Amino acid sequence: MLRRVTLSKRSRLAFILLASLHLAACGDDGSPPLDAGSDAGDSAVATCDPVSADFELGSATGHAAPLGAADGEARAGVLGAGDLPADPTGLLTWSEGDFVLANSKVAVVIEAMGASDGYDPWGGKIVGLARMEAGGMFQPADFNEVIPAVGRFTVEPTSVGVLNDGADGSAAVVRMVGALAAIPFVDEFAAGLIRGEFDDIQVAVDYSLAPDAEVVDVSYTFVNSRPRAARFDPVFLIFQRDRMPSFAADRGFQGAGGDAVPWIAFIDPQHTSYAIEPGLGDMTLLLEVSGTMVFEGDVNFIDACSRSEKSMYRLHVGGPGVDGLREAMARTAGTSTRTITGVVREADGSGAAGVDVHAESADGSSYLTRAHSAADGSYTLHVPDGMDVRLTPFRLGDEVPAATAVPASSGTQDLALGDHGFIHVLATDESGVGLPVRVQVMPDGMPLPTVPNSFGVSTVARGRMHTVFPVDGDVTLPVPVGNHRVIVSRGTEYELGFDSVVSVAADATTEVAATLVRVVDTTGVMCADYHVHTWRSPDSPDPGEFKLRSAAGDGLEIPCRSDHEWVRDFETQVAELGISPWVYGVTSLELTTFAWGHFGVVPMQIRPELPNGGSIDWVGRKPPEVFNDVRALPWSPALIINHPRSGGIGGYFSAVGYDATTGTVAKMDMWDEDWTVMEAFNDSSFEENADGLVQDWFSFLRAGRKVFVVGSSDSHKVLRGSPVGYPRTCLYLGVDDPEALRTAGSNLVRDTTLSGAMYVSGGIFLDVSVGGAGPGETVTGTGATALVHARVQAPSWVSVDTLEVYVNGDMVGTVDLSGSTEVIRYEDDLMIDVPAGGGWVVLHVKGDRELDPVFPGRGAFAVSNPIFLEP
Repeated sequence: MLRRVTLSKRSRLAFILLASLHLAACGDDGSPPLDAGSDAGDSAVATCDPVSADFELGSATGHAAPLGAADGEARAGVLGAGDLPADPTGLLTWSEGDFVLANSKVAVVIEAMGASDGYDPWGGKIVGLARMEAGGMFQPADFNEVIPAVGRFTVEPTSVGVLNDGADGSAAVVRMVGALAAIPFVDEFAAGLIRGEFDDIQVAVDYSLAPDAEVVDVSYTFVNSRPRAARFDPVFLIFQRDRMPSFAADRGFQGAGGDAVPWIAFIDPQHTSYAIEPGLGDMTLLLEVSGTMVFEGDVNFIDACSRSEKSMYRLHVGGPGVDGLREAMARTAGTSTRTITGVVREADGSGAAGVDVHAESADGSSYLTRAHSAADGSYTLHVPDGMDVRLTPFRLGDEVPAATAVPASSGTQDLALGDHGFIHVLATDESGVGLPVRVQVMPDGMPLPTVPNSFGVSTVARGRMHTVFPVDGDVTLPVPVGNHRVIVSRGTEYELGFDSVVSVAADATTEVAATLVRVVDTTGVMCADYHVHTWRSPDSPDPGEFKLRSAAGDGLEIPCRSDHEWVRDFETQVAELGISPWVYGVTSLELTTFAWGHFGVVPMQIRPELPNGGSIDWVGRKPPEVFNDVRALPWSPALIINHPRSGGIGGYFSAVGYDATTGTVAKMDMWDEDWTVMEAFNDSSFEENADGLVQDWFSFLRAGRKVFVVGSSDSHKVLRGSPVGYPRTCLYLGVDDPEALRTAGSNLVRDTTLSGAMYVSGGIFLDVSVGGAGPGETVTGTGATALVHARVQAPSWVSVDTLEVYVNGDMVGTVDLSGSTEVIRYEDDLMIDVPAGGGWVVLHVKGDRELDPVFPGRGAFAVSNPIFLEP
């Protein structure tokens, strides 16, 4: 989703580059393409004498003990296996053999030469950072990827090494040498829009860390043999926001907005954080979309016939959280600050742990910093010296107290929270055994406590105070004193375990006992969501274990981990969470092109020796070639066309110009006839797609192609209203136990998907057969008519209103199912006419209400895959 676009007078190059990258919506506006790398300026000469690009290259080893710097020292060297700290998220891409700059305070890791993970395929860039303690890196930042660019170009290195190991007492320096090269995934679009080229310009990039410094200075030395100066726009592509929220001066966690900013920071609340400060003037946020932020600095020039050095940016390192980072930046700038300490207290006077203390200017116009209270309630934060401020403590589940004024003369301030109580939920099955559930809490008759966006507090969508997924059904939640609606559920095969308003008193715990009863019969059937993102994708903040908790709590048995361009597994975390009896995790991939759509590849196998765990190379290639590579993988995965009509580059049908009415394709060189599965229902119902993807699907079936549909969530942010498992695809596997499926393996999921033996469920369950044949199968010798057997099931809280019958894409009949709350809403035979030339039948069921309170905003539906009929 496009969040904000800001276009300055000087930024047309970067705007065209990124607008084409993310939207693919650039047409002919009547103006010529911008020559971004064109000669410019007044420094023209007739010809250039040769300019030497013979840079001094760095050592391949550097200091033998790069992490051993004492105060007053800085070192550069190569990381050994024992030098890497524990990775708290499992997402860091640094490794043994990478280069490190370190002093006694901070460490920054620069990737060695070779194929690189992420979107930049080349090494030589920063891949991680941490603070130093006792001679080792600790509390590493949850660093993802930053690509510094010159227009659409970055440096493709020919050498990375240690220029100065710091043994002489001066700054330690790691140098990358190479040439500017177009960023491959960006160049898919921008080459035709931005004619300027920089690939004749050689570059040396120096990463420099001084003793005792908390900032790395990054300078570029350009060699330009052109007879005129070359204009360029400094650009930063930052894939970070959803794992480390952005922070800007005054605006706090609202980020940069559309204003020029002197720096942008990314905050890991309990670990190391960092800030990028451009060296060529302030930078402006051009685009923020799908977890990617794109900043542009001031227009600059590389002098003609020259070897010129430019300070491109500084990387500030500090922590923990924003307060530690801002203190490090203040020390670097020589700016004095004031320390404020105190204790956050519960209403009874005891210390309150885990409370964020937010500091603003006295009038609230500027957000300054925040701190996190310790186990005894104590906190420490830092504000500008001489400034009156106000402090607001907040913890999810509490009321928001009034801000407390702290004058410039004060360095201490205790803070108090209001009264609160607790709700204890214990959810079990009918035998009393705990099981995974979804628990939701909403204030009843009182407003939901809210704080300004600048505070950076993650909230739950649709009026929920809490949405949690205890895997054992046992959870205690803090809430303000008063009445609260509590909902306990386990997906759409179960009746609600609890849905009622409870009263909570101060310092008291209200008990909620919920019994979950499974009422829908899905013998031999298990349901999958092929499209689940985790924080390994740049546009999802959800850890993998949280996605699995939510899948289990919502009764989804087969979540497929499908991160953008990364292959990672779920099964390791399934075992760690102890949810193997309820969930079988499948490793998959969302093959994410920036040219012609996104595609599910199910299953995948992790290949750790390859970039991104073995993602599929698509840059500069046509879809048929890439699809054939997918099919040629040794385990023969299924290929699913994801969201085929997503805007611009996100949808394959849109990108190739498929016309469902005529069955024609505008770009035949990009068309493939061998795929058989499409995601027709992406976090959406049949009704929402009836005039679009459903017509595409029917057009393929009418043309004689056996194309099957799946429904998936494309879940990125569960708590923001993107639930795992809506909709889901229910597979006739012959087993309905995850442990049995684990024994059979993910190939059974693949084979069943490719066979079409499945239906899509948005809360309603639909079994369809003709003469014993189910979806994906062919019935021969039907004669002029056929009996279609249909069984429709749903728990009482799910609406079921109408059954629709489609033959060869035409609706031939409906059945009114309204008025009943029985589990089996319908089971009977339907007589249909079979076209003389044969055909196919599809059934669709819909409700007349949303799936509230479990999946608010989502419509109840189910749709079968086709059964083929031959008279």
